[in-house]
Amino acid sequence: MAANAVGITRDEVFAQQIINLVFCKIYDERFTKPNDTVKFRAGLGEKAGKIRTRIQEIFDNVKKQYGDVIDSNDEILLDERSLSYRECKVCA
Repeated sequence: MAANAVGITRDEVFAQQIINLVFCKIYDERFTKPNDTVKFRAGLGEKAGKIRTRIQEIFDNVKKQYGDVIDSNDEILLDERSLSYRECKVCA
């Protein structure tokens, strides 16, 4: 992910982005009903922009839920390609 991220050059910024994404994943798993599909995932063939939008929506909820940990000004800075990256040797 670090090799593919566009516009992020400092390790601490990249580390914060990973932390933000981990919070998104935890939030999604915690607040998704057992019979519903989690939103923090990338489907095969799904457009990168759609994935980024969905992750941003989760992060907006994370900032509201965990305001004592995540600052309301924090952002997901990773580009669409980095957020939607998946390596599937069988799928290619």
